Amino acid sequence: MQNFNITKNFTYNELTKTRQKKHLLDINREKGIEHLDKMRLLCYYFLEPIRTRYGLPVIITSCFRCLLLNNAIGGSLSSQHLKAEVADFYVKGYPLNKVFDYISTNLIFGQLIYYIDKNFIHGSLPTLKNNGQILIFENGKYRKIA
Repeated sequence: MQNFNITKNFTYNELTKTRQKKHLLDINREKGIEHLDKMRLLCYYFLEPIRTRYGLPVIITSCFRCLLLNNAIGGSLSSQHLKAEVADFYVKGYPLNKVFDYISTNLIFGQLIYYIDKNFIHGSLPTLKNNGQILIFENGKYRKIA
């Protein structure tokens, strides 16, 4: 499948990438097409504002995961990654704690988790289950902020 832009600064390949075996990457990209609407929403309302704010690359470490990929990495069966409603990311060259603070007070999200030990942010679209939930994960434990 040929790569294409989802929005100005984010491509389909970025949102469907994996470090898993090549066959899982191909399957993930094939299945991801079914979730383009959610990818666009996630980019438009969440990722693009972050990119615009800092003017730096937003590096996606995980977004869409097909069921096979999700199972291979031990992901939850209720994960929003299965619907392309969430991205794990960091902003290249910018302190993640400041990005986290900006998002928590300026953007609309479902769930916002700062994984301090792993150095990435997990940010999702709002859902009936998750709406404005803020957590910090450090030393193997979640701490609820809001």
